[in-house]
Amino acid sequence: MVSITCNSFEDWRNAAKRLLILRIPPHQTNWLLEAQQPLFPTLEKFLSQKNFKTSDSPRFLLPKRFLDLAQKVAAHTAPERWITLYSLAWRLIIEGETHLLQKTSDLDVRKATLWAKAVGREIHKMHAFLRFRSLGINSDTKREQFVAWFEPQFNILRLAAPFFVQRFSSMEWAILTPKECAIWDGNCLKFTTSSSIFSSTTTDDFEQAWQVYYRSIFNPARVNCSAMLKEMPRKFWKNLPEASVISDLLLNPTESTKQKRTLTKKIT
Repeated sequence: MVSITCNSFEDWRNAAKRLLILRIPPHQTNWLLEAQQPLFPTLEKFLSQKNFKTSDSPRFLLPKRFLDLAQKVAAHTAPERWITLYSLAWRLIIEGETHLLQKTSDLDVRKATLWAKAVGREIHKMHAFLRFRSLGINSDTKREQFVAWFEPQFNILRLAAPFFVQRFSSMEWAILTPKECAIWDGNCLKFTTSSSIFSSTTTDDFEQAWQVYYRSIFNPARVNCSAMLKEMPRKFWKNLPEASVISDLLLNPTESTKQKRTLTKKIT
């Protein structure tokens, strides 16, 4: 039995390749979370005992479709995601199940697909609901600087950040999350451990612009509160400048008192 600790997709991929080369089956692996202590020899110790050298070993190429799936699964928080991914990799490479990912009824494939879809939805929410706040102009580079705070359910920052690089490449910005920070300096995207808590006690012109825009497009007569909460869950509201005006916009003066109470109850 071999113990492996994974904190990222890269950790898992590097470990999985070495395990596949050694043909260690899934049932002989013990995949650990970051804080867990290994009960069995670690992969590094096991490899040193075997005098393992990657350069002298055959290379296994995992299918791109599987690697794309694995990247999203790795961003999930399900404790069993690492062993599930390795089981799939084992079956694809060692057991030769070349059409495995097409077997939608397979338990491991189904779990991985559902995890990947959940992560994909969270990435979409981050792209839609992240709001930057202006910090002014960098005196050295003359670029505008912005910061944003986001609280994702999964570890999606590294998957979501390239979208903001493409969209806001001319700015300098930082995206803070509870676990990690993405920093774009106009040339290079870097990731660091987030040690700051973003303050939302002040507003800037951009936040006020969001409120003005939202007021201009909001039609309370056509609001479906259930659909709105499904698309824009309340957990995101505290960091959305436009969300602060939703309650007032729903309480349209032309509506009856009963309608007002119903609408307010649904969003509180």
